[in-house]
Amino acid sequence: MWLTKAHTSQEAPTSISGSSSLGMITTFVNVPLISSFQKNVEIEYQSRFFSLLSFFSGGLIPLEVLYAGYLSSYIGADITYIINNMAIIVIVFLVFRKNKKYL
Repeated sequence: MWLTKAHTSQEAPTSISGSSSLGMITTFVNVPLISSFQKNVEIEYQSRFFSLLSFFSGGLIPLEVLYAGYLSSYIGADITYIINNMAIIVIVFLVFRKNKKYL
């Protein structure tokens, strides 16, 4: 099966460019999202809002790792990575499409 074979040096540029693209997409999503939060959350509540956001974001990491590990044990790490990133992209597009007036 092609998912279980060892990676070759020819596949490295694809992995590097894919990871770089994902990093850029993350930046392009995070900057408008944080700006939108700063614009729409009242100034006296921003410290509480951002501390809760950071707390829950960090607190969900163990659950995400458990989910990804469980899923990758059944379908492989490559497919799990693709599925998770596609789900994130779909969720971001849905949220931005729904809340376009706030940007």
